[in-house]
Amino acid sequence: MLRRIAMTVLFSCLMFACGAEGDDYDPTYQNQLFTHTTRINAAQDGSVSTPGFSWIATGYRHVVCAVFSGPIHVKENQITNADDVVWIWHSGLGTGREGNIRYGDGRPHPASIDAPAPLGFGVYYWGVWALDDAGHAVASSVEYTLTVP
Repeated sequence: MLRRIAMTVLFSCLMFACGAEGDDYDPTYQNQLFTHTTRINAAQDGSVSTPGFSWIATGYRHVVCAVFSGPIHVKENQITNADDVVWIWHSGLGTGREGNIRYGDGRPHPASIDAPAPLGFGVYYWGVWALDDAGHAVASSVEYTLTVP
C-alpha cells in the first residue's frame, strides 16, 4: 500500500513538472533554415502589413530576407517552395542596407521590379540567409512567423 501511494505521488509530481498547462508552452525547437551555417538573429518591427527587418550585418556580399505564404521548406540546404515567396529583399537590389531594411526596399517576388503591396490578412513565415560566391548558404536565421490581423 505504501509503495502504491509513493508511486502515485511520484507520478503526480512528474505530471505537474513535465506537463504543459496554458497556451504559452511551445515544445518546438527552432533550427536554423540551413544546416552548418552561422546563426543570424533577426527581428521584425514596424507595421505588421509593411514590416521592417533587422539583424546584425553579416558582411557577406549575397544576403536575402524573404517572406513566405507558408512554412519555409528546405531540402539538402535548398529552399524548395520558392513559389511561396510573397516579398523578398536581397543585397543585389541596391535598396536599404544589409542588416536594416524597410518593407519598401523589397519586391513582391524575385523577378519583380514592382513595389510591394502591403501583406494581407494571415500568417506568414520569414527568414534571413547569406550565401557565399558559389551560392552556398553560410549564415541563416531560424524561421520566424509574422501574423497580420
